[in-house]
Amino acid sequence: MEFLFRIWLLEGSRARAKRSRYLAEGRRRRRKEMEEEEKRTRSERRGRRKRGREKGRLLWIENERKSLKYVRKAFVALKLSSARRLGMDHAK
Repeated sequence: MEFLFRIWLLEGSRARAKRSRYLAEGRRRRRKEMEEEEKRTRSERRGRRKRGREKGRLLWIENERKSLKYVRKAFVALKLSSARRLGMDHAK
């Protein structure tokens, strides 16, 4: 009986050791991820060159903004020309 009790205790300590190892590994991984994130933000502050998908997204946003500007200008011009055609051109 005592023998079984000792085995039970041993199993318990083994499980505890395993659990603490597993938790420590998680903590290590999280710390590493945090450091990587910190490194990334630091390099962005330094003005890291953008590449890949990020660069594509930024370029797309920039182009979208520019094209919208031209679309707006064209729309205003169209409104003005149609107003002129109708003889309601007050914005000279």
